[in-house]
Amino acid sequence: MKLRKFFNGLALASVLFLIITAGISALVGLWLVHFNLTLSPFKLRMEINRQPYQVGFVNPLQTIPTPTSRPTSPPLESAMILKISGHPQLYTLDCEARSAVDLAGYFGVMIDEKEFLKQMPHSSNPNTGFVGNYWDARGKLPPQSYGIYADPIAEMLRSYGVKAASQHSMSFEQIRDEISSGRPVMVWVTGNTETGWATTYTTPDGQKIPVSPFEHTVILTGYDPDYVYILDGDSQYKRIKADFLKSWSNLGNMAVTVSK
Repeated sequence: MKLRKFFNGLALASVLFLIITAGISALVGLWLVHFNLTLSPFKLRMEINRQPYQVGFVNPLQTIPTPTSRPTSPPLESAMILKISGHPQLYTLDCEARSAVDLAGYFGVMIDEKEFLKQMPHSSNPNTGFVGNYWDARGKLPPQSYGIYADPIAEMLRSYGVKAASQHSMSFEQIRDEISSGRPVMVWVTGNTETGWATTYTTPDGQKIPVSPFEHTVILTGYDPDYVYILDGDSQYKRIKADFLKSWSNLGNMAVTVSK
């Protein structure tokens, strides 16, 4: 009798377990149907108020690629600016005005050289103004008639609306970047881009600055592995790159660049 009751109780418990399990399964099924859940190993998509949503999960076994920087374009081995024209100097020592005006013209700003010369500041320090007279003989050193350096020239060009900047200790790589981008560069050299030499001049206010006999300015318009190409007034020529670098270094790799 007791054994029969035990088996009857066990059967009843089994039936109740099956009913409960079936009920839970049905409820889960109804819930999934209601929310339209579809599961994938690492994504969960659902619909709430008839609007689709997707939630992503990171796969712990998936390797996330490391972002890589874009490869930079190698510098051009050679470059040449063709559509630039120069004009002869009007005086013996007006090379800075001539180069500046021709440079501005390339960027679409027309300036009369005589007007530019009239506006040019004068000083015993070429870093602040023109030293001496621009009609005097070449080859002298300050305080005799000499010339003017990059800072006041760039400032004057900006007053005419040219986006000019003076450069000191500029590298040839920077010049190469300018020219390959279609922007000629005005540079300070010795003579007609000759190796030359430099010395030190002490200004009246005590500054020590480099000066070079036959200080001169030209416009660089091109380069290749062996040569640089130069617009010097209305003349065009090329110089061996090493000779140009020596000539340019005499006055501290000084230049004027223009941004378009």
